[in-house]
Amino acid sequence: MPAPLEYAHNNRDTFQAELIDFLRIPGVSTQAAREGDTLKAANRPTQAMSRAGGQAPAAREGGSMPVVNRFESDLGLPTVLMGFGLPSDGIHSPNERFYRPNFDAGIATGVRYLGLLSRAY
Repeated sequence: MPAPLEYAHNNRDTFQAELIDFLRIPGVSTQAAREGDTLKAANRPTQAMSRAGGQAPAAREGGSMPVVNRFESDLGLPTVLMGFGLPSDGIHSPNERFYRPNFDAGIATGVRYLGLLSRAY
């Protein structure tokens, strides 16, 4: 079994408990009135990334994907964005890079998140 899948399998109960706790956050939204809940929910993937050995981002930033708001407002689809890049990665610049440990931790975090989500429904 590949290492990320083995890790997910061995930690299944922990992941499930974490997801259930995550889903109890009242309404993650792009609406300004729900910003506190959104920030609380945003910390969960960051914490999971840190536990998986990645380097968590230092700041909440972005905003270059306005379609995310439309997913919720027009389609009623909640969206979770997980950033694994660092400010020093130089995104969209000629010397863009991606820190390899964050790439690996992103895979482990994604496996963990999808596994937990599949068990919640």
